[in-house]
Amino acid sequence: MSEDLTQKLNGSLEDKVDRLITVVQSVDSRLGSLESKVESLETKVDQRLRDTQPIWEAVQAQLAEIRESLQRHGELLQLHGKLLQQHGESLERLAEDISGLRAEVANLRADVASLRADTEKGFRTFDRRMERQIGEFEKLHAYQRDREDRVDKIEKLSTP
Repeated sequence: MSEDLTQKLNGSLEDKVDRLITVVQSVDSRLGSLESKVESLETKVDQRLRDTQPIWEAVQAQLAEIRESLQRHGELLQLHGKLLQQHGESLERLAEDISGLRAEVANLRADVASLRADTEKGFRTFDRRMERQIGEFEKLHAYQRDREDRVDKIEKLSTP
């Protein structure tokens, strides 16, 4: 085979030029064929791009809507976060208030217990004093009856 190549190269100058022209023409025809294939591919790609352009535009519009929705949701999440923080602070204040109220209720219960004890002691003292007063009243009543009886006797003696 290498002999064939060398034999082909060993011809006359015109033969060499003819062969060279034939090769160049062959390359040129192949290049033309490739160019037409490339143009055909470009046409198909352009057509496909035109076919997919509405889809691509719809996808881009949907992506824009999704971005806007995500932004709104992000803003809502921030707002909810702030509200949760405020509610947490309010709950902390309420817990402190409840703790203070529990202490006040405990103090009031102690005061009521003390007042109850003082009231019971006062009623016992009042009962004892009333019992003494009743005893004194009974003595006075007996003394008065005794005086009335004496006055009746004196009046009976003085009436003839």
